[in-house]
Amino acid sequence: MHTDIQVGSPKKWVFRATPKPLWPYVLLGRWDRPIGVWLLLWPAYWGLALGQIDSSLIHQFFLFLGGAIFMRGSGCTLNDILDRDVDAHVERTKFRPLPQKMISTRQALLFLLLQLGGAALVFLWLTPLAKKLALGSCLFVCVYPLMKRITSYPQLFLGFTFNAGIFVGGAQRGVDDVISQVVLYLVGIFWTLCYDTIYACQDRDDDIVAGVKSLAVHLGKYVYFFSWCCLGAMAAILGLLGIKMQFAASYYFISGLACFYLGYGLLRVRINDKLSCLKFFRSSHWFGLLLLMALLWREGF
Repeated sequence: MHTDIQVGSPKKWVFRATPKPLWPYVLLGRWDRPIGVWLLLWPAYWGLALGQIDSSLIHQFFLFLGGAIFMRGSGCTLNDILDRDVDAHVERTKFRPLPQKMISTRQALLFLLLQLGGAALVFLWLTPLAKKLALGSCLFVCVYPLMKRITSYPQLFLGFTFNAGIFVGGAQRGVDDVISQVVLYLVGIFWTLCYDTIYACQDRDDDIVAGVKSLAVHLGKYVYFFSWCCLGAMAAILGLLGIKMQFAASYYFISGLACFYLGYGLLRVRINDKLSCLKFFRSSHWFGLLLLMALLWREGF
């Protein structure tokens, strides 16, 4: 098996802090690319923020951070195991550990189990209802990697998966307002559709050759229009949520700033430029932070 690292930057702190033999596992879990953790974590934090704002919230934030790190790494590892043959034919993914045979499939499976063990430790700290919802969300984690083979809407299933943390976080804080959680879930799904469809534009040509399906392939020249429609839906839903919940003006200001930020990114993105699409994807997580701030200060500053 090859052990040379051909992707990632050894200058990153995670590589400097990790022995070289473990670098393939760092790449497999995407620990060198924390953007996925943030995209998974912010919706869970939205759910937590719907509950009472007190000092115990900080403990819950750290708890869910650990869960996000382990579950995101598990999802990436599972995805790479299932896609190891497809990844070898896609320019962006052909240097990943499994296509490059840096590690074996058996080693990847053991690494997957290790990460799931870490997630199980976090699971023990959840409330009974949060545990049930977390187990239910695992179904999406298992199914999502297969969606690109059978449907042109894998980004929609990613939205279902990444935003399920809203309900887990809400249950952990004892939130009984189901409507507000569902509304935020819809916002999260449109947000995911927006950033991940543009992200998928990087692989559009390779996906067509490999027979891999995505909204980027399905929508073609309408990707940009679709992304703006997602942003418009998010803004409208957030406004309706504020009206229903009678939130203070601070909520409208910060959530409006979040939508403006994402819109500014859309204005700058160039769909046919891979680097431009990647930059938009990496920066889109700040929308999640801004919306969290809007929810935390929903009663005013």
